[in-house]
Amino acid sequence: MIIYVQGSGNKSLFYRDVSGRIIPQAGHIGIAEQLNNKARLLIVEKPGVQTFQQDDYNPVFDKLFSLDSWVKQIKNATEYVLNNQLAKPSRVMVIGHSEGGVVSAALARQMKPVITHTAILAGEGLSQLFSLYMLASRGQYFYQEEKDTQKRVDSIVSVWDEILKDPLSTTKKFWGFTYLRWSSMLKTSVYDELQEYNGKLFIIQGDADIHVIPENAIALYTGLKSKGLDVHFNMIRDADHSFNLVSKKQSLWNDVLANCISWFLVN
Repeated sequence: MIIYVQGSGNKSLFYRDVSGRIIPQAGHIGIAEQLNNKARLLIVEKPGVQTFQQDDYNPVFDKLFSLDSWVKQIKNATEYVLNNQLAKPSRVMVIGHSEGGVVSAALARQMKPVITHTAILAGEGLSQLFSLYMLASRGQYFYQEEKDTQKRVDSIVSVWDEILKDPLSTTKKFWGFTYLRWSSMLKTSVYDELQEYNGKLFIIQGDADIHVIPENAIALYTGLKSKGLDVHFNMIRDADHSFNLVSKKQSLWNDVLANCISWFLVN
């Protein structure tokens, strides 16, 4: 079985078009297509998100969503599927993209040895705060607000300090997400969660990503490798956060998913 954990957002994984047809989104359809009945696929809506819900403003989501609640919801769904023999429990992989990286890592830690394989796709390594700091330093974040490098860095540090003053707030927000979301996601990291993981790991990162700094994936790989973990790493040249080739305007998303599935099935 493969569990797919999507990136950030407060909308459903599905929507209905004007004809009533159900349309999948958030990238998981690519996994289903690549699997071709070789394994079961489990996807789970986030806490506070109703199926087909597409509203930009979702106060229920804001109130409920955190790292802990998101991991718990996926864990409950996974246990239900396995306990009811809807999938064989001998091999289970979790794939996490972007925000889903730290969620998948936390899930893998909590559900070892049930989760035998974990794939992190552009999902950070050290805390996301490292990426935010470096991207601010390079002018990719806060450039419009501050032209000075140190002031941009100070801006992100100042925001984090404010979040720490009220970490459970579900009304205060930064970049559209609640302080609760930020504090819960950034207090740990993919590296922290996976240090004692005993399964197989696959890290995939694009070197043209401007949302997750590529060096963070390298730090994750080398850090876990130094601990003796079974970890495989693929840095894709010219690929952005969603694995589109920047210079060629070509999507490698399905290729990345196919690589994850092949790795899972043969290892």
